[in-house]
Amino acid sequence: KGISVTGTIDLHGAKYSPTWTRLAMTANIGDRYIYIQDKVNWQAGQRIVITTTELKDSRDWHRNEERTIVNVLLTSLGGSGTMVTAIQVDTPLSYKHFGGREYQAEVALLSRNVVVQGDAATSVPVDILPFACNNTRNSANEVSTFPCEKSYLTGFGAHIIVDGSSGARPTGRFSGIELFRVGQTNVLGRYPLHFHMIGDVTQYNYQNHYVQDSSVHDSYFRCYAIHGTHGVKLTENTAHNAIGHCYFLEDGVEENNTISYNQASFIHALGPYQNPSIAANGDSWWGQELSWYTATNDLI
Repeated sequence: KGISVTGTIDLHGAKYSPTWTRLAMTANIGDRYIYIQDKVNWQAGQRIVITTTELKDSRDWHRNEERTIVNVLLTSLGGSGTMVTAIQVDTPLSYKHFGGREYQAEVALLSRNVVVQGDAATSVPVDILPFACNNTRNSANEVSTFPCEKSYLTGFGAHIIVDGSSGARPTGRFSGIELFRVGQTNVLGRYPLHFHMIGDVTQYNYQNHYVQDSSVHDSYFRCYAIHGTHGVKLTENTAHNAIGHCYFLEDGVEENNTISYNQASFIHALGPYQNPSIAANGDSWWGQELSWYTATNDLI
């Protein structure tokens, strides 16, 4: 259930820039407009996510909000003369998203005009309950929740693999694409977008291996993976609502890859809560979180 490439693949959509930004001021409950720091060419009808600024960020309690753009316009902020971008959204915000001097919520564009997606009938996990498990109450009579290790294990979405394991020298070029309902939970190598065992592309075709300005969301196994491949450019991408390491160097020996200006939010743990990076068989490959890097010569 996917696309396996041993030759050349080109998938390119319209360039929306930037692909993510930050709030220019705090967005409050009930707001229909948010104000962002950068000028964008985003369009009405596209989907965005306003990320949480709370400490907890889990399936059972989070403050990420997806909305549809109604309008985009330039405006002056607070009479200061500073021009910012105002985005009108389709429904009022349910939560507060902080945008002060210390830090600001990210706002990421999820939509692209070229979409690779798994079908709704067979991609979405069916084992979603319980959303969370909990341990015994602590001395303050509080309950701590954590991801259930036996939930969300049946996601079986689409995937793209640029596969050099047979000795082929494939080329993958991706820009401005959206990958939705993708990744196959706990199936080795079945990640949304995967450069697999191509070797050192800097020796023969460096500029022609890249993923840029793209989006992964609703992923059931990681986001962007580079395995046994050296010299890939992965830049200005977004990712939201994914299980497992999102920007992923699989063996940790991959070199000379450029991983820059990417965004990720709402990334879910995979594995037992006591030590979620270790599988039942002791294999640390079954990790999670935003990114997985070891000592490397990659540019990050």
